[in-house]
Amino acid sequence: MDKVNVIKQNLEFIGKTWMKCIGTFASILSLFFLFWTWDDIRITSTQYKCVIIILLCVLALILAILWTCIFKRTKTIWESPSGKIKVCYSDIMKDGFDKRNKEEKLFVIPVNSCFDTIVDEDISTCSKPLVSPNSLHGRWIKTMVNKGFTIEEIDNKIYNCLEMQIIVRFMFRNHLVKII
Repeated sequence: MDKVNVIKQNLEFIGKTWMKCIGTFASILSLFFLFWTWDDIRITSTQYKCVIIILLCVLALILAILWTCIFKRTKTIWESPSGKIKVCYSDIMKDGFDKRNKEEKLFVIPVNSCFDTIVDEDISTCSKPLVSPNSLHGRWIKTMVNKGFTIEEIDNKIYNCLEMQIIVRFMFRNHLVKII
């Protein structure tokens, strides 16, 4: 993901983090100046004092940007003893198919109402394609196939998940019927 776009999209969060950093630096400086004075550390010029304060503000801004772009990529929006929901910004394809991370994750992507798994590669021949290869739905299915899943395996996983939710898949004119 382009870091400049990340910074633009997170200006409010960067601003809040910057203010927290400045508050931390001001607290540390206050504690420092409880025991020493500017004269004790041989800084008597107002110009040097201003430069130090400006440098601390710039350092706080750099730390806020680094924290946003590198370290703080997720935010927990709901948590209970049984689980939590985290929202993050990153490449969903990279994170969704990461073999190194064994943590169980659930990725939510938009799909059509029939949970179709046929990606129409040549959409110029279709008046209404089932799944566009340019949509997130289409890209996800294509990536699953590239990672070794068959369409039948994907269909079975979807069917089993719907069955567990007491939603049975009936194909009647391409509409999903919910049985309660």
